[in-house]
Amino acid sequence: MAGYFKLSAAKYRHSLNSSETSKQLATSSVELVGVLITGGGSSIAVRIIDSKAGSGEAGPGPRNLLIGANSGESFQYDIPTPMTEGLYAEIEQGSPFNGEAVIFYR
Repeated sequence: MAGYFKLSAAKYRHSLNSSETSKQLATSSVELVGVLITGGGSSIAVRIIDSKAGSGEAGPGPRNLLIGANSGESFQYDIPTPMTEGLYAEIEQGSPFNGEAVIFYR
């Protein structure tokens, strides 16, 4: 399908899990290539925010994504999404139970 990327198109990737549940990944414009999340012992929810200042700038809109997966399942979001301000990611649910999110961007 036109407009979709393979995750291998990313220049950078970062993993969030129970050791690190949130991270400011960029403070300037980047493109979110995709997110791969896996629910461990519980479901998992990951919020991706177009922000250069963490979750404090979060607001409604197409650049504030919430992606989830059930326990024992994986979900891949792979629609290229411009993040004009920056890129902040946080696990909102599921990190104590071995949930993991890998964020791919360039």
